[in-house]
Amino acid sequence: MINTLLDTRMDMHLERLRESVTWSRQVAVETLANITAALAARGSAAELAATRQLALIVRRQAEVLALSDVFLALTVIFLACVGFAALMRRPAGGSGGAGTRDCGNPSVPSHISAIIDRQEAWAIGIPRFLWSAL
Repeated sequence: MINTLLDTRMDMHLERLRESVTWSRQVAVETLANITAALAARGSAAELAATRQLALIVRRQAEVLALSDVFLALTVIFLACVGFAALMRRPAGGSGGAGTRDCGNPSVPSHISAIIDRQEAWAIGIPRFLWSAL
């Protein structure tokens, strides 16, 4: 899903950026002239190399815009998941099931309850005041 979104947005941004980089745009002509002048000392194909560099700049900008769109979509999906999680109800209390022990909170698994009982929470790097919330 992410790759499909990335590909479609990349194509869309690439098309729009290519439309804006034309010979009638002064900025594009100046950029091409500057790149050509910089590459002229390297060889006789400076015009072709400058055109290629300009195309790579356009492609890079399209990639950045496409990635920005994908991150925006992932942010929206994440926020929707958080919203749905806030609407969820807690499961009905039961017998506790396997792996739990009665230590005042039935949702605490037995191995965590044993750590609380033995007061060894510091051994795994969790401050004791955090365990009091359980």
